[in-house]
Amino acid sequence: MRIANIISDAKRRREYSLKIILLRRKLSLLLYVVGVVWLFLLPIDDVNGLVYVDENALMPGYASNNYISNGKVMKLVEQLNKITWKELPYWISAKFSAIGMEVFTQNFSITVPVLMDNQSYHVMEGVNVYSVLRAPKTSSTEAIVVGVLVEKSHYFSAAMLINLAEYFATKPFWAKDLIFVVTNGGKYGMQAWLEGYLGIDSANIWKEPIVSRSGIIQAAVIIDVASPSIKHVSVLTNGVNGQLSNQDIANTAVRLLTFERIIPSFHGQVDMFNDKYVSSLKTLLKSIGHQATGLPEHLHGLFVRYHIDAVTFQTHDSPVNIGNWQLNALGRAVEGTIRSINNLLEPLHHSFFFYLPISSVRYVSISIYFPPLGCILLALVLEVSLVT
Repeated sequence: MRIANIISDAKRRREYSLKIILLRRKLSLLLYVVGVVWLFLLPIDDVNGLVYVDENALMPGYASNNYISNGKVMKLVEQLNKITWKELPYWISAKFSAIGMEVFTQNFSITVPVLMDNQSYHVMEGVNVYSVLRAPKTSSTEAIVVGVLVEKSHYFSAAMLINLAEYFATKPFWAKDLIFVVTNGGKYGMQAWLEGYLGIDSANIWKEPIVSRSGIIQAAVIIDVASPSIKHVSVLTNGVNGQLSNQDIANTAVRLLTFERIIPSFHGQVDMFNDKYVSSLKTLLKSIGHQATGLPEHLHGLFVRYHIDAVTFQTHDSPVNIGNWQLNALGRAVEGTIRSINNLLEPLHHSFFFYLPISSVRYVSISIYFPPLGCILLALVLEVSLVT
């Protein structure tokens, strides 16, 4: 009866409506503050967890990784610096062919809209070079992609890939085909190759058909080497629209880098043990920021959108030249990661696909970071309901 009286009385209805509105404002502010404070508590060790490899078949570090460049990477870089940009794809094709692998090229063109120009679009052209190393004892049902991006005066990645291909071709233990892809068209070039391999058509991408295929792509490893002097290596897993590769592939890469005495990092942020909280908070905020943009960090991000787990090893230059031993160490880390994927009998599924790395050894799972995110989102919903 009392509620009915309130509803029928316009004056009292306005009074109670005002109280509810004021309460909603206070509740919205409270939820927002709780969410933000909770978010800043995530880098504390008692809140987050230690990383671990959930898929036992990966076994990172169990196999002996013996890659040594013997100065061949530097010699290849010297040769690359002497050839022209147009000769580059054919030179790389000749190197793969000399190893004894199947090698093919794919021409492509991308129609890109131009925003700050009188023209409505411009066309980018490029060439992908891909080579297949067939597994000696299987029927090409599964494959691992090893890719690099070639830019002018940025040839270390391509040189290391060629040297790794030469080394891998001498090993009999591959259970999956290895597909080596070199693109000079950035993310567009790798997108063109992926669409050609998967049989996808896009309105703005023209590409030649893939001549030779292998099996299902189980994973991809991208190498980005800026120079032989390496300060630390970023492990990148962010894909398109905030998608992430399975955490096991990131943890495997980090573990093998650490084993080879290379400092691992996420989003370029190195762990600082003298100021652990600040370091973890910076990595956390960078992780959130990168996922929020929806853009892929590197070539690997294009694979993630097709449910292919992928990771990029991106080096950061050291201001001091401490020798070329780090190239060998990085090569062994890449070798170990590929060999771990080679052990898999099924796609990665045990570990998380939703996580926030805060250091090389700690992470925040979705069950931990979603409650503060929920508080912030609920506060926004209440604010919107007040406006409407």
